[in-house]
Amino acid sequence: AKLERETGEIERARVLLSRARERAGTERVFMKSALLERECGMLERSLELVDLGLRNFPGFDKLYMMGGQICDPTQNNTQTSSNTTNNPTVTPMDTTTSIQSLQRSREYYQKGLKACPKSITLWKLAAHLEERAALQARKGYTKARSLLELARLKNSQNPILWVEAIRLERRASAATSRSNNSNGSHTANNNNKPAGILMAKALQECPLSGLLLSEHIRYSPRVEQKSKSADAIQKIPDDPLVICAVANLFGNDRKAAKARKWFERAVVLDPDWGDSWGWYYAFELGMERDAVVSSNVDESKEEGEVNVPVKKSEAVKERCIKADPKHGEIWCRIMKTMERRLTV
Repeated sequence: AKLERETGEIERARVLLSRARERAGTERVFMKSALLERECGMLERSLELVDLGLRNFPGFDKLYMMGGQICDPTQNNTQTSSNTTNNPTVTPMDTTTSIQSLQRSREYYQKGLKACPKSITLWKLAAHLEERAALQARKGYTKARSLLELARLKNSQNPILWVEAIRLERRASAATSRSNNSNGSHTANNNNKPAGILMAKALQECPLSGLLLSEHIRYSPRVEQKSKSADAIQKIPDDPLVICAVANLFGNDRKAAKARKWFERAVVLDPDWGDSWGWYYAFELGMERDAVVSSNVDESKEEGEVNVPVKKSEAVKERCIKADPKHGEIWCRIMKTMERRLTV
């Protein structure tokens, strides 16, 4: 069915998936069937297949995710897959249908969390829904915070949930700042304290989490980043997320040789982690752009002399393609978008 879809034989793919559901209807067959209809814009048919799949496999979390996202009125369904869970953005809602759709989406997540309380992705999606709904309604983030607190109670020592809560507080702080600026208030916003308090608690509970330590490095004040990096490397010297965070610091300081050394270390430690490849590639692209600008403004060069920068980014790109990474927070968010699926 996958081959038929990729070659544009949608009807044939539907027939094959229908036969598969009848003969060996596994949870993944129902998910692929619903995904095909979603890709074709047949959202109601997709939801029918989601519901049918859930009646047969009530413990399969991905079907609840898909149902919740299809019904979500705060984002464009044609752009996001059931696995996209980060950086919740908001699109305008149709006020005539938004309340019903929002409630329908909530119901999928609520049922899913009851059936699959250990599904971290489901907790994240449910919290993102409440965050977007609060932003649309210009209300506080109480529901999103409560969901993440409950998630941490049911799934202790989980760094992903801690990071989600910390990022929520940062986004809430940024939204408050924008609101104050639009109202003509220019008072300093110190509301990042909740994020700092959560980070301290998170590092107490998960002191050896590369995800938390790398997040701590990136968002610490600039004067503290060096000491935070040294502390993280001492704790977990071979964690690719920490190594990549350190590489980015060197890249931001334009210390190209050191940045390359640390990026190389990150991609060698875990070539399956796509985020390291992405940051490495972005760094090399930035260095090449800077080299071009520098050569254009250098008036000391003799007329006709051309300084062509070495395109190291292409080598990084080729190595990434060969490694074929399958994991990574940012990597998966991009690779799993519906738009990306339809162009692969």
